[in-house]
Amino acid sequence: MARILIAVDGSPAAQRALEFGASLAAKLNLGVTLLHVVAPVVLPMGGGGPETFAELQRALQAEATQLLSGLADKARAYGVAVATEQALGDPAVAIHARSEAPDIHLVVMGSRGQGAVARLLLGSVATQVVHTATCPVVVVRDEPLGAGMRRMLVAVDSTQVAREAARVGLELAERMGARMTLAHVLPHSVGHGETADFAAFERACEEYASGLLAELHLLTGRSGPSTDLAVLRGEPAEALAKAASSPDVDLVIVGTRARGALARTLLGSVADTLLRTCPKPVMVVPEGPKRVRVREERSEEVRSEALVPSV
Repeated sequence: MARILIAVDGSPAAQRALEFGASLAAKLNLGVTLLHVVAPVVLPMGGGGPETFAELQRALQAEATQLLSGLADKARAYGVAVATEQALGDPAVAIHARSEAPDIHLVVMGSRGQGAVARLLLGSVATQVVHTATCPVVVVRDEPLGAGMRRMLVAVDSTQVAREAARVGLELAERMGARMTLAHVLPHSVGHGETADFAAFERACEEYASGLLAELHLLTGRSGPSTDLAVLRGEPAEALAKAASSPDVDLVIVGTRARGALARTLLGSVADTLLRTCPKPVMVVPEGPKRVRVREERSEEVRSEALVPSV
């Protein structure tokens, strides 16, 4: 059964992730797997022997079992099939490893708010998972969620990964009955030169977005949801976060390129910045082999909507 993997740890942000993921799974007729990662016990020097270590480890696992049991009941209230799992080790590594399984087509997880110093560092579990995932990851902050899924804001440009993000957004919005806005961001510098014609740039961007939408309709064979085109101006992440603050926007979708080990240690991408600043849930669609789309799945007894790997 196709599943959404929801990483939980008992924090308020993880609670929001549970609400978002379970609601999405119910609408798409997917199962849910709740994963809690138990950190290994590290005893200080002279803090006890093997028996103390084993006792503490058992206590943590018992606490995790109790946490998962309560969260599973909350997820089942959405009418979805729920499984619970525990893992031991580094949370980002464990979540990534589980997300690679064929049954997991989407990851949903929370991200705690960060202070000014923390924003300068790339170290949160959510960010690490986003940088290594080969399936889309939705990161939910500890902010009130919207009423359902009314509008998705999809960032587009001329890159292939942005086209993939637009395709995922198009099919997901249609299956969920949501509106969609394709947004293209122009930098502040455009239009400030002596010969620059900002209106012409805007028209070109709108024509590009319209052409992309028409191409996606042909590619997917879907008429698509009600779609708007928007040309924003400014720093991409800042402009998108500002547009996402609209009350009817419930999800922001952005693509991200695959990056090497060095690049993963640096902040700077639009996706990285949005994960820290956007008040709404952000879906990051990776450039990788395990891509997803929404399709209709039929069986002899049930007809379901699922996120499945693209051909």
